[in-house]
Amino acid sequence: MLGTQKAFYGFLIATLIIKLGFAYTLPITTDEAYFYIWGIAPDYGYYDHPPMVGWMFWLLQHVSHDIGWLRTVSVLLTTIIGFGIYKLISRNNPEMGALAGSLYMIMPVNLYGILISTDTTLVLWMFFSVVSFYLAVERESKGWFAMAGLFLALAVLSKYFSVLLGFAYLVYFLIFERNGRGFFKLFIVYLMVVPALAIQLVWNYDHCWGNYMFNFVNRHDRSSGFSLYTFFGYMLMWVYLLVPPIVYYLYKRRKDILSLREGPERVFLIAYFVPVLLFQALALVKVIGLHWVLGFYPFIFLIMAHVFDRKQFKTSIKVTLVVSLIHVAAFAAVIAKPMAFVEPGDRYYHEVVMGTQPEVFLDAIEEYRDDYSLATTSYSVAAVMTYHAGENVSVIGKGSSHARHDDIMTDFRKLDGRNILIFYEDRESVERFAPMFETVDSKEVTIEGASFYILLGQGFKYEDYRDTYLEQVKMYYQIPKLLPKGQCYFYDRYFPDEAY
Repeated sequence: MLGTQKAFYGFLIATLIIKLGFAYTLPITTDEAYFYIWGIAPDYGYYDHPPMVGWMFWLLQHVSHDIGWLRTVSVLLTTIIGFGIYKLISRNNPEMGALAGSLYMIMPVNLYGILISTDTTLVLWMFFSVVSFYLAVERESKGWFAMAGLFLALAVLSKYFSVLLGFAYLVYFLIFERNGRGFFKLFIVYLMVVPALAIQLVWNYDHCWGNYMFNFVNRHDRSSGFSLYTFFGYMLMWVYLLVPPIVYYLYKRRKDILSLREGPERVFLIAYFVPVLLFQALALVKVIGLHWVLGFYPFIFLIMAHVFDRKQFKTSIKVTLVVSLIHVAAFAAVIAKPMAFVEPGDRYYHEVVMGTQPEVFLDAIEEYRDDYSLATTSYSVAAVMTYHAGENVSVIGKGSSHARHDDIMTDFRKLDGRNILIFYEDRESVERFAPMFETVDSKEVTIEGASFYILLGQGFKYEDYRDTYLEQVKMYYQIPKLLPKGQCYFYDRYFPDEAY
């Protein structure tokens, strides 16, 4: 037993070192740069998601803007959860706690998953919520039910997927405590979530219902339909996440897993299987992203801790170590020489060039920065360059349904008559803005075989831009008539006389 616990701490230290190595050597990604922008101007809500990741960046930026430091929470996330699994299970079985915690920490996705996202804080708060809920059931404690609700509220402020955990709690009481006493406990949990929901309701009411429009209207492909391809893709994703031997052992122990419904461990069954089965049903008509399920991923390891024997755990750890080391080697190779894995003409070649050599591009436009505002047609490029340039890079043009927070940050009325430098990888995408200026010049910058086209526009014609491009952007702000109309920055700025 003592050897198993020593091994646990060995895995904890080793995985932490690996993750820190990745965090400090991998250039900032587009999503991370986008969330970094949120932290520059903290608010109680943002276009795409609730505010938690923006708040996290705001706090971390007070110490350093270095991307390695900014990834601290992501690096520590799986270490904290692995230690939490160990401590929770070790109260009754230290060996199983150490084995379950070790297995969780060495899973491939937990070693390379060091990027910052809205899922970072979501996974953390959901884990604490379920552990609190488990302790509440175990101890019949209203205080712990309140803690479960508090952490669920923090998860709600992280991402809307948290509502699935709230639904899982409802299912728990419908199955196991379908009585007044049980529903009072659920009321305590839900009551703690009300302030978080109120914050988001008020922000959305005053900001064009941005979260609602993005998450439930604009980003969805209405042409999606029944597909066995997406269903089996979802099943294979879980085989990858758990590694085949673990999947086999879980199937072999299925009767033992079902027997957990007799004790407080049934909390873990509900917290894992309710959302996972809901995603499975949804997979029949939609692609389910890997990051969708990460918030519920830790709970299968708490289930394993109660049904696996020592031999099954050790075999699982040995196989997972081999698989994880392959992942680590591959990930390290990509970080060491990213340009070796892409070629000119590849879809992401320009992004890799700009992400790995931003200083070269910034040097190329340095002479213009005092006289020109910076802009690009891509939200991802704008985010990365904002991080490296230290000033806001606006998004010009129609854009896409994703990452439209720049609609809030940039007021094109204030750029009327100003000079704007527009850059992108596509000459036509840049040159189509020439009519929006009094006069224009252009140039081409080539870095590692990647050509970036620059338009130097003098005298921005705001009204022409509004009538040409902002008219098109209206499609992202078609607020359903059933929603109450509050403030809408987009219409208030550009089309104040129009109803929305």
